[in-house]
Amino acid sequence: MIEIRKFVIPINIRSLKTANIYTISNGRKRVLIDTGMSGSTLEFLKLSGVVVDSIDEILLTHLHFDHIGGAGKLQNDLSIPVNIGANDADIINRMIEDPEKYLKNEVEYLKYIGFPDNQLAIAEKTNPVQETYKMASEIDKLTPLEGGKSFQGFPELSLLSVPGHTPGSMTYVVKEMNTAFTGDHVIEKITPNISYYDGESDMLGLYMKSLITLRETGIETGYSGHGADIYNLGYRIDDILAHHKLRLSEIYAQCTDWLTPYEISARIRWNRGRTLEDMSGMERIFALGETLAHLRHLENIGLISKADRDGKLLYKI
Repeated sequence: MIEIRKFVIPINIRSLKTANIYTISNGRKRVLIDTGMSGSTLEFLKLSGVVVDSIDEILLTHLHFDHIGGAGKLQNDLSIPVNIGANDADIINRMIEDPEKYLKNEVEYLKYIGFPDNQLAIAEKTNPVQETYKMASEIDKLTPLEGGKSFQGFPELSLLSVPGHTPGSMTYVVKEMNTAFTGDHVIEKITPNISYYDGESDMLGLYMKSLITLRETGIETGYSGHGADIYNLGYRIDDILAHHKLRLSEIYAQCTDWLTPYEISARIRWNRGRTLEDMSGMERIFALGETLAHLRHLENIGLISKADRDGKLLYKI
C-alpha cells in the first residue's frame, strides 16, 4: 500500500511563504520529494514526527533554491542519494564548477536583453543564481534522472520529464493512486514562472507541450510544490495554457517597434496591476525572464522577428 504524507514548510520568499514537501512509501522504500529552502528541513521533519532514518532517497522536482535548500544537510546527515532531472543536474554542475563565470554570464545576458546599466549591480546581488549556488554547493553528489521509466526500487512511482519551468523539471506519477507530484510545473493558484536557461531555447513552448503531456496521462490529483492540492489537474492545466495564450497576445501587441525584452516587460501589467517599477531586483529578473520566454515562443512560431543592434537584443512584428 502506498503511503503519502504532506508537510507545509515555511520558506523565506515573500510571495510564497511556504513550500510543500512529501514523503511517499511503498512499504519497501521511502523517498522524500523536495526539501524546502534550508538545512532546517531535517529538524522540521523530526518535529513533524518523521523517522528521518527511514528516508532512503530524495527526489527533487527541479533546481530552484526553495526546493533544493535542505538537500545537502539531509544527504550528509542521513547518507542518502539526491536525485534530480538530468538537465537540471547539468546546470547545477556547471554552476558549481565555476560560479563566478556562471554569474558573470547571467549578468552580461541581462544587459544584452535590456536590463539598465545602473541596475546591473542590484541584479547581480539579488540574482537567484546566488541562492541556488549556495544551496546546491552543499550537495555532495546529484544523481541525474531521465523520464519514461519507474524509480529504482519503487516501481509504482513513474518519472515524467516536464521541461519548461526548468530544463530538467520532473513530475513523479503514482498511476494506481491517480496522483502526480507536480512540483512547480502545475500549482493550484499561481502560474509558475517560465524563463530562460540559455541563449535560444523556447522554454515556453517546452512548458506548454509538457502541460499537454501531463494532461494526457489522465491523472486527476496533483500534489504541488506550493499551496493547496489540485483535484482536477486537467482543468488547472487548461487554465494555465489559457493564461499563457493571453500573455502571448499582450506581449505581441507591444512589438510594433523594435524594443528590448526589458522595454517590453516595462509595458506589461503584471499580477495585481503591478509594473516593473514596483518590483524588487529579483522580481524584475523573473518578470524579464517571463517576457523573454514569451518573445522567444512568438519568434519560434513565426509571429515576430529578432535583431541584434549595438549589443542589444530587439524584437518586432
